[in-house]
Amino acid sequence: MKNYLFLTLTNPITILSFVGVFAGFGLGKSPGYVGAGALVGGVFIGSALWWLLLSSGVSLFRSRVTAGWMRAVNRLSGGVIFAFGLYSLSTSTAQPRDAEPVLFQSKATQTTLLELYTSEGCSSCPPAELWLSRLKESPKLWKDFVPVAFHVDYWDYLGWKDLFAAKAYSERQSAYAAQWHQDAVHTPGFVRDGEEWRGWVSRGELPHPSSTLVGVLTARSGDGKRWTLHFQPAERNTSSSFGFHAVLLGFDLNSEVDAGENRGRKLQHDFVVLAMGKATSSTGGDSLQAAVTLNHPARISAKRLAVAAWVTASASMQPLQTVGGWVHSSPP
Repeated sequence: MKNYLFLTLTNPITILSFVGVFAGFGLGKSPGYVGAGALVGGVFIGSALWWLLLSSGVSLFRSRVTAGWMRAVNRLSGGVIFAFGLYSLSTSTAQPRDAEPVLFQSKATQTTLLELYTSEGCSSCPPAELWLSRLKESPKLWKDFVPVAFHVDYWDYLGWKDLFAAKAYSERQSAYAAQWHQDAVHTPGFVRDGEEWRGWVSRGELPHPSSTLVGVLTARSGDGKRWTLHFQPAERNTSSSFGFHAVLLGFDLNSEVDAGENRGRKLQHDFVVLAMGKATSSTGGDSLQAAVTLNHPARISAKRLAVAAWVTASASMQPLQTVGGWVHSSPP
């Protein structure tokens, strides 16, 4: 038995095998010392029993185990470990479920929410997206302004289906148009704090945000998926209810377009809305709070992620306050 114990403790294949299993299935997150001790003990006992069974079997059937059988066993074992490694790599992309706890907090003065409505099926959109991407380098990002890019689906009929588009995003743009008493929507289209904005055409900087005190908005999450939004208004608002909105943003996303107006082009996207959630909070004292869930779409793998959130009064689409920041990675 002493030999089995020593073999279990010193055999690196045992250690590497369980590392592959843990990485592949996301194990090793047992809460507390008791859970961690149970996990380690279970692994140790199971490994020891396995080597006891294996050594005993080899001793009993040594004469029947040929070199060919051993090669087959080695290849099978290596294949299993290799498969776990591939699975681990395939699931190690920027997924919010593994994100560290984060907290974003706005200033007391208003932070600008800049929305871009765009589409991979629109030949006029790449210049607008290029301008938006440059905002990643601005030191004012997340402090003075928070950009988001909604991909609409109403150009998909031209022959290219935009992977990032959703009907809900098209409906959001149409709701803006209805508020502005406009008969049609277009891309690219910018919205700044609930109002149409065309200043990007001059490739200049965004106007300075308002210096009016509006309140502090915070966004908190322990896993990058479930977010608690809290708004402390600077003064009591007469609205009876408030809307809390949050979006998951993807960066460094690329598409090889082979149909539609952008056929033959490689498009690069940033600030792309990958998921959107909203909740309503009734007035309760001097502060407001709501919970929003953001589910990362499995079909999209983003190199970097961020989250943006904003709060509106009642049925209005105009944000009172906005907050945002990087999650699961560092800014460029």
